[in-house]
Amino acid sequence: MKYDIDFWKNVLSQLPANIFLKDTECRYIFSAHYWRHIQKKGDDWDIFGKTDLDIRVNKSNAVLAFNEDKKIIETGKGCTYVIEESADGVTEYLEITKNPLFDDEGNVIGIVGMVNDITKHIQYRQYMNEYTSYDLMTGLYSQKGFIDNIYRVFNNNIGKSVVIILMTCDFGDDAVLSYNNVLYLANVLRMPLSSDKVCARLNKNVFAAALSLNTDETVLQRVDRFMEDINISRSALTVSIPDFVHPVLKKVYEVVNENDNEEIERVLKRLSFELESVFALESKQDMSDKQRYVRLREMIYNYPEKSWNINDITEGMAISKSHFFRTYKKYFMTSCAADIIRSRIKKASELLIYTDFTISEIAARCGYNSENYFTHQFKYVTGMTASQFRRKRKE
Repeated sequence: MKYDIDFWKNVLSQLPANIFLKDTECRYIFSAHYWRHIQKKGDDWDIFGKTDLDIRVNKSNAVLAFNEDKKIIETGKGCTYVIEESADGVTEYLEITKNPLFDDEGNVIGIVGMVNDITKHIQYRQYMNEYTSYDLMTGLYSQKGFIDNIYRVFNNNIGKSVVIILMTCDFGDDAVLSYNNVLYLANVLRMPLSSDKVCARLNKNVFAAALSLNTDETVLQRVDRFMEDINISRSALTVSIPDFVHPVLKKVYEVVNENDNEEIERVLKRLSFELESVFALESKQDMSDKQRYVRLREMIYNYPEKSWNINDITEGMAISKSHFFRTYKKYFMTSCAADIIRSRIKKASELLIYTDFTISEIAARCGYNSENYFTHQFKYVTGMTASQFRRKRKE
């Protein structure tokens, strides 16, 4: 039985994965689907003859895709990586697998690839990390494991305080390099294992350490010594790798005086937000105007429970409110206020599905001082009450 090209296009378009082909100039020559993270121009627009640089909204992901394509054409070796895409207040994770196409003589004549939506898998893994003791990627403690095991640091020096340090850096847009940087830092934090230190990976790019304070050191001296040890160890781990660049670690820290889990959780939340703010502030000079807005939007979705105030935001960015409103809508096709609401409802929805917290507890964890107001806003956005939403998703 013979099938024409239209038949196979129809078959591939019904698969959940997106199958695509590219030529040796990294241009699309076939795509089973058009996903929603691309720029379409005009009703008769199509993807054919265009590279990722031409079509992707997220320019960092566009550069990453294009560079990986060029490597495949040059080396004849495939690759797999995961990207994060955000559109309309929704974050999705896509796993992209690409392999070279060869002719009968072994010459590379193009690229065949597949895009899989792994958002549910990533979200489930993130919530597993939050409510289990270990980070699945690095083997370090998760936030829960960190809080549950910090008592060991207190017990090591009874009667003394503990300093909690949070750190991050610009891990880079290159997926492979970013992945390696995360693992190198995790390995450094893991060594040496000792009773006066507990380390964790709190989320994608944020790591934590709890350290005993010695009597002969100030807090700042202890923190500086720890950070110096990290940088020396990172350099030692990668000494044989040419052209390996170590991004500068940003840090925030605070002293805690007793092993109180609830207080430590509050400290971690406060430090996480401060760390994001420090990172954004110190990187501001290197950021384009749009990157500043993208960074702000990421913080809103990462920390929906914060009291986001437009006056504070515009003062921090040194711009007028009218300019802020206009520019934010130009970049994201929505208002900042709407994003704040969506971020809170998004987190509330996840907590309703993955936890057994009460409605009142969820409202508080999502930045609402009033359970009634949360209930009203949740129903306005989703069309159902929080209780109805929970029952429907768990059926």
